[in-house]
Amino acid sequence: MTGIMCACALLMTGLVVRQQMFPTAAAATTLPTHIKNWTDFRSGQVLGAPNRQVSLVVFSDYECPACRAFSKVVDSLRLKYPKTLSVYYRHLPIPSHPYGRPAALASECAAVQGHFAEAHKLLFADPDSIGIRPWADFAMQAGVRDVGAFNACMRDSSQVGVVQRDEAAAQRLGITGTPTLLLGDQLIGGSRTFNQMDQLIRRQIKN
Repeated sequence: MTGIMCACALLMTGLVVRQQMFPTAAAATTLPTHIKNWTDFRSGQVLGAPNRQVSLVVFSDYECPACRAFSKVVDSLRLKYPKTLSVYYRHLPIPSHPYGRPAALASECAAVQGHFAEAHKLLFADPDSIGIRPWADFAMQAGVRDVGAFNACMRDSSQVGVVQRDEAAAQRLGITGTPTLLLGDQLIGGSRTFNQMDQLIRRQIKN
């Protein structure tokens, strides 16, 4: 990790039951790559409304500083394009981040009770508390009512399959870093500024 705007490197080599490994790469400078079957990857937790004119799929990790920075860009893009842009969040926890996977599971267990967006925002907003505060504290702050059911979800890992599904999708796309973006049919490695994303989205709308 070299700083807020550096891509978080993934040290991954193949999908396994609980972890998967990809070769290390600096994703921040990767140019867009055309993905023919891009609609197959347009899934995950939806931030806002689905099935808009332009879709942005974000593969990310809650312990990744670059991902946290890009989440603010996503918030700004959603404000600018409320009726045009759909954002899909997909999990890619990095093995070197000890709390990335539990944080992903916490967000999914919050999602079971309809509070993914709130948990997602809190996990990025308070990174120093990840792994220190009980996950139930995040859940309660996110509005989760049945904390007992949330804790049971975390213990039995009922949402592990959701995270593994996202990891498998990342492997099929050959993703080598987080955040990695799929904007329409264009796979883009690394974080981008608001202005860069705005230009890319306007190009998608025009096309």
